[in-house]
Amino acid sequence: MTDVDRSRGILTPADRRFLRGDVTLGSEQSRYDARYRIRQRTRDALLDYPLLFDHLAERDREQVFDDRTDGLTDALADAVAFLYLGAASTDADPKRIVTEGVRRAERRQRGADCPALDVELSVDATDEERVEEIVACLGDGAVHELSERDLRTLANLLAEREDLSLSELLSDPSSE
Repeated sequence: MTDVDRSRGILTPADRRFLRGDVTLGSEQSRYDARYRIRQRTRDALLDYPLLFDHLAERDREQVFDDRTDGLTDALADAVAFLYLGAASTDADPKRIVTEGVRRAERRQRGADCPALDVELSVDATDEERVEEIVACLGDGAVHELSERDLRTLANLLAEREDLSLSELLSDPSSE
């Protein structure tokens, strides 16, 4: 079964085809109506999460997230990304929302005797200039001058960019 053909979730198969551009609706009004329905169902789905969190049996939740579903890991990452962008477009602090969500989940898993939880989320954007400074430190043999954050930044860059290697960065810092 293809992604478009699977049963309805928030999106119907027709919605999926529309969003992918596989189908063209006849009028501007039809396109507006389709986008409106998608927005409303998405918002309604979000408003269902408290009910799912509070009342869906653990066994049912586990079956939702079983490993038989291809692409579920990517779908979860995209869901977090979608929710993070949504939170960022409101007055809410997206980092606070994510940390509070993790805190609630941990409390649920650990039970009523759960100790106080310290949840931290750090989102750091590193510009190209900083990457060049990190690579220069490595090239100069000054690894000790780099912070843990710098090393994590470099590791993340290399993990995300399959076309890039550390040796390439060291030989040509402008390849980032």
